[in-house]
Amino acid sequence: MKIKNIILAILASSIFLFQGCGSDPKRIASDDPNRLVSNDVDSRDIQEAATKLINEVLASGKLDAYKPKPIRLKLASVRNETRSELNMNIVSDRILMGLNNSGDISAMAEDATTKELARLNQLETGNVAPTPKLTMLVTLRELESRVGRSKEISYFFYVKINNNLGDTIWSGEREIAKSSTRSSVGW
Repeated sequence: MKIKNIILAILASSIFLFQGCGSDPKRIASDDPNRLVSNDVDSRDIQEAATKLINEVLASGKLDAYKPKPIRLKLASVRNETRSELNMNIVSDRILMGLNNSGDISAMAEDATTKELARLNQLETGNVAPTPKLTMLVTLRELESRVGRSKEISYFFYVKINNNLGDTIWSGEREIAKSSTRSSVGW
């Protein structure tokens, strides 16, 4: 009987031990310096890359040749060529939002409801929505390097804007590098 009680006591105490001292989830600011950092792409990386790429395309002067403003742009493709699972719509949406809000670009909506409204408008009025003058391609790639216990991963955000003749009028990239070192202990 004593052995049974001892075993039960050990099991009960091990449950508390393995439960650990976790914390409840809490809301944090997106610019909080104490946010988690991993070797994967995170929301800060996306925001930083999108902002830089938006500013570069707007400052390049390449959109100045297209009149009238805003220039219609269609998102042609969004590709994730990394091993990380990432919702690429977040990347493209951030870039499209910034370009749309600049007043220089009008991104064509891709949702079914808006497409149906445009079709109904065309039937009622005979007005055909103008074709896009530009297309945008977004690609995310990675390059990994290892030396001993250290690992570095570079993520490359590529954006290419083409005109309706198929010529690339602007392309840009943003690199985000992450590094980590494995513990010398195996656990």
